[in-house]
Amino acid sequence: MAVKPGKPLLFASHGRCLIFGLPGNPVSSLTIFERFVRPALLKMMGSAHPFPIIQRAFVVESLQGTGGREDYLRGIVEWQEGRWTARSAGRQGSASLKPLARANALLIIPADRETVPTGDEIEFTALGEGR
Repeated sequence: MAVKPGKPLLFASHGRCLIFGLPGNPVSSLTIFERFVRPALLKMMGSAHPFPIIQRAFVVESLQGTGGREDYLRGIVEWQEGRWTARSAGRQGSASLKPLARANALLIIPADRETVPTGDEIEFTALGEGR
């Protein structure tokens, strides 16, 4: 899978038992869980809506991705003046816990983009209670 953060991911089965293996870094683990594992578990539990709601926000500070893979940045999304706005929660290293604790959303930068300039729109999914 071309996502960042998020390597490696293991999905296997043993008889009727499904096995998910998550990356070791906390941010990578959360990202992979939210993107792949939670929807799979919800679907197996019979949820009619297993996938997260994708919304759009206006970027209030330029965001940097890697290009070539879908980036999930820890972000802060707020409702301001009748629209959602998004900014980075801080340093985006996969072992950086402070931005993860501050974040209320995952900002999604598509694989075909390296940057999202101020004023552009970006897709996001809420984390935690806002999900």
